[in-house]
Amino acid sequence: MPGKQKIAILGGGPAGLTAAFGLTSTQELRDRYDITIYQVGWRAGGKCSSGREGPTNRIEQNGTHYLFGCYDNGFRMLRTVYEELRLAGVTDFGTYEEAFLPRDLLVLKQFFRGNWKTWPIQLPTNRVEPGTHPGLLSGADYVSMVVQFVFALILPRRLFLALRPPAAFGPKRPALIRAVYGVLRPIWSILALLISTLVTLATKAIVTLLRTLGDEGLEGVVDFFRAWRAVNRFLLRWPGRRFLTANRLLVTIDFQCTVMVGILRDDVLGRRGVGGIEKIEFRDWLRKHGAMELTLAAPFVATWYDAVAACLDGDPDRGNLAAGVSLMSIAKSMLTYKGHFAYQMRAESGDTLIAPLFECLRRRGVKMRFFHRVREVIPGECGQIERIIVERQVDLKSGNPDSYEPFKPDLVKGLRVWPNEPLWDQILQQKPSEPVDLESFYTTWRGKDYPLEQGVDFDIAILAIPPGAFPAYCPKLLERSQAWRDQVEAVPTVETQSIRLWFSPSLEQLGWKLGAPVLSAYARPFSTWEDNSQLVDVETWPPENRPGAMATLFGPLLCDPVSPGPDDSGYPARRLAVAEANALRFMQEQTGPLWPKATTPFDPLCVDWPKLIDRQNGVGAERMKAQYVRANCGPIERYTMAVADTAKYRLAADETGYSNLYLAGDWIQNHFLIGSVEGAIMAGLQASQAISGFPEDIYGEIPSL
Repeated sequence: MPGKQKIAILGGGPAGLTAAFGLTSTQELRDRYDITIYQVGWRAGGKCSSGREGPTNRIEQNGTHYLFGCYDNGFRMLRTVYEELRLAGVTDFGTYEEAFLPRDLLVLKQFFRGNWKTWPIQLPTNRVEPGTHPGLLSGADYVSMVVQFVFALILPRRLFLALRPPAAFGPKRPALIRAVYGVLRPIWSILALLISTLVTLATKAIVTLLRTLGDEGLEGVVDFFRAWRAVNRFLLRWPGRRFLTANRLLVTIDFQCTVMVGILRDDVLGRRGVGGIEKIEFRDWLRKHGAMELTLAAPFVATWYDAVAACLDGDPDRGNLAAGVSLMSIAKSMLTYKGHFAYQMRAESGDTLIAPLFECLRRRGVKMRFFHRVREVIPGECGQIERIIVERQVDLKSGNPDSYEPFKPDLVKGLRVWPNEPLWDQILQQKPSEPVDLESFYTTWRGKDYPLEQGVDFDIAILAIPPGAFPAYCPKLLERSQAWRDQVEAVPTVETQSIRLWFSPSLEQLGWKLGAPVLSAYARPFSTWEDNSQLVDVETWPPENRPGAMATLFGPLLCDPVSPGPDDSGYPARRLAVAEANALRFMQEQTGPLWPKATTPFDPLCVDWPKLIDRQNGVGAERMKAQYVRANCGPIERYTMAVADTAKYRLAADETGYSNLYLAGDWIQNHFLIGSVEGAIMAGLQASQAISGFPEDIYGEIPSL
C-alpha cells in the first residue's frame, strides 16, 4: 500500500508470527507497516505446527508441548488474540477460557535399588491469571503456596485436591466448598498479609545484616549452609542408600544447600549476577561448590536436563546446560508461575496457539504467503539487504499468492484446524502419486525462484529461520561476518525424537492412578512423557476404536553435531528408521515401569500390543506402524541448546550488521535462552520493538535476580 513501509518476515514460526503481532499491536502501527510473511509449505507454526491426519483427524506434531505458568509474554499475547477474535464474532477457534488445561502434578521417575520409583510432587496454585503481570507474585501468594505445599505433603492427595484454594483456570469447586472459602477467605487474607509482612521484614533485616557485616557476614551464611549440608550427610548418607524417603531427603537438602553456597560465593545476587557463572556447566557448578555425585544424578536434576534435551549430539552421557541459564530458568519456572505450574493445550499447539494467532494477524491485514521457501538472503554494499531469493513451491489456482486458505474445510467439533498435508484442490499442480514433504529441508520438490527487491517488495526484513539453515540460505551473510559464523557454529543444536501412542484402555486402566502429570527423568532416550488423553475429544474416532488414553514420549536423538546439506534427500528416512527402532525397543523394554497394566504377566516390561489401537488390526509389533513416530532432523527442526559459555555468541534482534535486517527466534539473545515457545515469542517482540519502538514492555528476567 502507498505510504507504508513493507516488511518481509521470513518464516512463520512463533517468532515470526509474534513479530507481526507486535508490529500490528496498535492501529497506528497497522497504518505504518505493510507486512508479508513468507512460509514454506502449507501451514504456519514451525516447531509448534500440528496437523490432522486421516478420517479420525488425529493430531500429529513435533514432540511434547506445554505452556508453563511463567510464560508471561505468551499468555499475554494469547489473551489479546482470543479477545480480538471474540469481539470479531469468530468462534471456530474456541475460547481462551477453554483452550488451556491446568497441570500441577510434577512427577519424577527415579531408578532406585534396581527398580523405577515414582516421585509425585503436587505443586501449589495461586489466584493470579497467567499473562496479567510479570515477575514475582505478592508475598501473600507465596505464603498461600507454601501452606498448600505443606498440606500436599501431609494430606491424602484426593483430599488435598478437593480442599486447596481455587486458581486461574482451575476446576470448579462444589457449592459447599465455595461457601466455606467465602467465609474463610477474609481471615486467610489477613493472616497471609501478616505472615508476608513478617517474612519481608525478616528478609530485609538479614540483607541489612549481611551488608553491615560485609565479607565476614557472607562467609558466616555460607558456613551455615555448609554445616547444614554436612549434618544432613552425616545423618542420612547411610539410610539414603537403602531407604527411598531418606534418599530423597538427602539429595534434596544437599542440592538446596549447594545452590545457596554457590549463589553466595559467586555473587549471583550481586553485581556479577547469573552472567558471572555462564561459562560453567550446571552440574560442574554444583560439583565445584561441593554437591555429592548422588545429588548430581538426582531425578530433579535429571528432569531439568531431559525436559530441554540438554545432551550434546543427543548423547545422554554428555549433558550440558549453562549454570547461569539453569538458575534463572529454574527460578522463573518455579517462583513466577501464575495460576498453575503448567498448562496443556486442549487441541495442541498448532490448533490452540498458532491457528488463532494466524487468524488474528490475517484480520489485522498481515498477508501470509504459504508455499514460499527462502533460498538466499543477499546483502548489498551499503549495509543493507538488497535482495531475497524466494522459491514459489506451487502455484495457486486463484493466481493470487496470498489467497491460500490453510484450514480444513470440514469442521471438527466446530473448530477450524490445520491439515497434515496441502489442500491440493486450491493448487494448480496435481497431487504427486508419492508423498512429498514440502516443509522438509531435504525435499526433492522444486518450484520456481524469484527475487524480492529492496525498496520494491520490502524495505525491512525479519529473518525468523533457524541458524542451522544459514549456510544454505544465507551464505553471503556468513562469508562477511564472524559474528554470524559464530552464531551458527558456536551455539549447539540437537535432533530429537518422539512417539505418539493411542491406547484402547484408559490411563487408569493402564495402571497410572495419579492423573495427568508433567513427567520426566524416565528411561532414555524417551525420558519425558505427556498424557494427551484430552485430545480424544477433539479428534473423530469411531466408537469401536475410540482411544481411552493417549501419550507422547520425547527425547534427544543421537546425531552428528551438524546435519547434512539439502542435497541429501534420503537423510530424513534414515533418521526416521533410527527413531522407529528406538521406539520399538522402548515399548518392548520400558513400558511396564511407566504403565504397569499396559503389559502382561508373562512379560512385565513389554507393552501388550493389542492395547495399542490399530485400525488395520496388525499383529504384535506391527501395531507400532499405526502409532506416530517422528524424527525431528535437519537444521530447521533441530532444538537449540543453552550450552555453557555460548550465550555470548547469540546475536540480538538488531545486531545483524544491516540496517534493514532483524532476527527473531528462540536462538537469539532473548533473555530466556532455553529453547521454548516463550523464548521465540520474546524474540519476536524484541524484533518488532527494535523496528517500531512500540512502548509495550517485554517481560524478561526476574526483577529480584
